[in-house]
Amino acid sequence: MNMSRRTVVLILGAILVAWTAAVFLPARHFDFVNWDDYDEVIENPLLHPPTDQHLREIWSGPYLRMYAPLSYSAWWAILRIPRAADNPGLFHLLNIALHLACVGLVFSILLVCVKSPMAAFGGAAIFALHPLQVESVTWVSEMSNLLAAALSLGAIRLYLAFRVSPGNSRWWYFGFGSAVYLLALFAKATAVVAPLMAAILDLGFLRSSPRRVVISLFPWLAAAGIFGWIAHLSQRAPGTPLMDRPTVAIDALAFYFGKLFWPFGLTVDYGRTPSRVLMGHFWRGNLAVLFILGIIFFLLWRNYRGMAVGAIVMLAGLLPVLGLVPFGFQEYSTVADHFLYLGMLGPSLAGGVILAGTPGRWALPLAAGLGLGLAVLSAEQLRVWRNSGTLVARALAIDPGSAVGNEIVGSQLDRVGKPAAAVPYFSAAIARDPTNPEFHYNLANAWLRMGEYEKSIDEFQAALPLFHPPSWKAMNNLGVAYVKAGRLDQAMIEFRQVLDVDPENAEAAENIRMLEPAVLPLDRLGTGRARR
Repeated sequence: MNMSRRTVVLILGAILVAWTAAVFLPARHFDFVNWDDYDEVIENPLLHPPTDQHLREIWSGPYLRMYAPLSYSAWWAILRIPRAADNPGLFHLLNIALHLACVGLVFSILLVCVKSPMAAFGGAAIFALHPLQVESVTWVSEMSNLLAAALSLGAIRLYLAFRVSPGNSRWWYFGFGSAVYLLALFAKATAVVAPLMAAILDLGFLRSSPRRVVISLFPWLAAAGIFGWIAHLSQRAPGTPLMDRPTVAIDALAFYFGKLFWPFGLTVDYGRTPSRVLMGHFWRGNLAVLFILGIIFFLLWRNYRGMAVGAIVMLAGLLPVLGLVPFGFQEYSTVADHFLYLGMLGPSLAGGVILAGTPGRWALPLAAGLGLGLAVLSAEQLRVWRNSGTLVARALAIDPGSAVGNEIVGSQLDRVGKPAAAVPYFSAAIARDPTNPEFHYNLANAWLRMGEYEKSIDEFQAALPLFHPPSWKAMNNLGVAYVKAGRLDQAMIEFRQVLDVDPENAEAAENIRMLEPAVLPLDRLGTGRARR
């Protein structure tokens, strides 16, 4: 008995979602990791307590150089559940649910583009199960990336429905899609690439005219430009010289294509900062790799255009994080697994196109074999993110000098009251990357807690010029170190500079008030905890 196309689609979609859930559900038992999870969620002052006033503050401006109010609102809602902060499983389940939603949407998008349900199933399995997706799904702090991706994919799917639907009713799809896309931008600025990806799909698979596509997507492009500019102003990352940025981007592209086809040695820290890339000269080999890929792309464009369109979609998803425009994470590395999450739509499309051209008797074994291989690799990679210890062990096993790995260990030790044990790890992070202000800041705090005030002052002074924008916490803690060292006039200068940066800063105002009397209650002066 032949099943209808709708029945086949529903069965394949259910299998795909269930398969993905089976691979990723073990993450519900994972812990928070000492890499952004504390700053973003557990110790975020805008989330503790989750009051209505804090919710208004979430929407009023950026936090930690990122304006993502919808994502912070989602965390705010979870933290209203009693004892949610002690239950990382709730946050991991949210990430898994968002990934499953993305998988379903990618499957739906591929059905429009490649037509064949089996080809769409196999292509979507690449998005669902590739090991490069593990970081985004298992890292609590990356919920914002997942939420923005889910909403972006939903908006793209609605745009495609607008394109293929007849009559005036199709404008409902466009209006709803536009609203969903606006929510995506409020989730995270990574959604700025969605209009470009929608345009590529429209031009490449639906064969619409460029003029028609630009006119239709102009409102989305305008909104993307506004939010992209807000993100740029919020991050204010120190810029790589303009002439060197293509070199950094070439290295990043070669890295992502390499990991796409050979997903081994995945870690939280690749250490490919612009300075290391430019000094290492290995970009020359990467340039040769990209030249070869360019030839392959040209041949694909002439003979297998759908695969070439998939490559362009992947490139579009990566555009904001290739280093052509500076961004904050470049302090640690230009490349990271989670930057490719939404861009994995491209390889999924290419895989779907390949399977669509495969003889029917081979399509199912190929799709199943591909999915099984990726699932095994992802299940192995999943273990890396179980907790901070497993995350650090992997990072340091791959690179003993890993700045991020040493930083996480140092922060963990400092957090449990062992600053002396943390000092060598912070120092190792600085040795790998002396331009990162967070490393100097955390070492300065460790020295401060040990009573080594002059060493603390030196590190705070090293950190402050590296912060962009200025860090009031570093200024404030430098002021406290000056007080502890008996240099009260310099302390007063630092506290006042904090108010120049943040006129409403209550901690600095209180420290100034306590400095004014002749006898200072030194032990009451407030200091910020080490970052991360």
